[in-house]
Amino acid sequence: MPKAICLYFQAHQPYRHTSFPVFSIGTHAPYEDKALNLEVLNRVSDRCYLPVASLWDRLGQRFGDQFQVNVSASGHLLQQLETHRPAVIERWQKLSEKGQIHWLGETFAHSLSFFFSREEFFEQVIEHREKVWNLFQQDPRVFRNTELAYQNPMGFFLKQMGYKGMLVEGLVSDPNKVYSPPHIPDFGLLPRHVLRSDDLAFRFADPSWEHFPLQAEDFAAWMLQEPGEVLTIGLDMEALGEHISAETGIWEFWEKLIEIILREGGKFLSAEQALVRQNEKPAWDVPMAISWADQEKDLSAWMGNSMQQEALHKVYELEAVVKESRREDWVATWRKLQNSDHFYYMATKKGTDGNVHQYFSPFSSPYDAYIYFMNIIADFQLQLRKS
Repeated sequence: MPKAICLYFQAHQPYRHTSFPVFSIGTHAPYEDKALNLEVLNRVSDRCYLPVASLWDRLGQRFGDQFQVNVSASGHLLQQLETHRPAVIERWQKLSEKGQIHWLGETFAHSLSFFFSREEFFEQVIEHREKVWNLFQQDPRVFRNTELAYQNPMGFFLKQMGYKGMLVEGLVSDPNKVYSPPHIPDFGLLPRHVLRSDDLAFRFADPSWEHFPLQAEDFAAWMLQEPGEVLTIGLDMEALGEHISAETGIWEFWEKLIEIILREGGKFLSAEQALVRQNEKPAWDVPMAISWADQEKDLSAWMGNSMQQEALHKVYELEAVVKESRREDWVATWRKLQNSDHFYYMATKKGTDGNVHQYFSPFSSPYDAYIYFMNIIADFQLQLRKS
């Protein structure tokens, strides 16, 4: 049997907020940094999203349905692209029509809502499903939660929503299998191969890595030699062209990598196809939440200090009054404040993890990120009280 590979990319851009000073509370000044959001969106579209689409189109023309990828894009990214960079949406639509892209479920706001409000999680999943259907005429039946955050109850909840399985971080002794949550044998868990995925996402451009510069022939051999039923490779789409620049040879590497894998008998699968590679799925018990972030691989990237915990609780405390208002604009604002990125910026970790958090943050420190965010929450609460 040829090596089966499930390749997926996650794409997201948050609605970054402004440096909102305390004396702006009560003025209801705009929360979003629209200029920064558009600047980042344009840069990433030009460096990453459009070149990635061109790469996949070339591969599709060469190999037809032998090459296919899975994509998870947050609803907030899709909204921004529709408004400002519709050409990206159009390219993804054409690839979807050809069967090159298989869309995965997500939370609309790239949020951690499952851990705070199951009702809100449900609504965001449905909203995202509807957005994917409207744009790409696909109805996702495999889920990828925000930052691969997962624990046992999520499997049962998503199964009740009609999903067949979900992607998870490969914190298991054998990641090249399909698993199931305890007592839910007909719901699949597809673990990401951490080592091979991070080779591509983080080590590819690292000159201190022993395998630098990475050759497509070598990596293809590593992938094809992996034991087990299915090899799942997952990374941020933005790694290609944005975090790893074109000057590194990233585009040539990927085109050659796919060519070699297919030539050597490898097979690319949709996530839904990968879930049925095994007749029986061993149970995998995940009582505590895991994710793909930082060395801890838990939720500490967003909930690891008191600032993050307070900010998250303040956001979700607003749920009832926001929804009772029946104002779509306020619901939309509240969901933008749920973007996991806001809490990621507040992390106070040190070392490599701390550097990564700071790399993505538009603020000079996690304390600034916290203060400005809480000022926005205070202003938003005042608006809600006046309703």
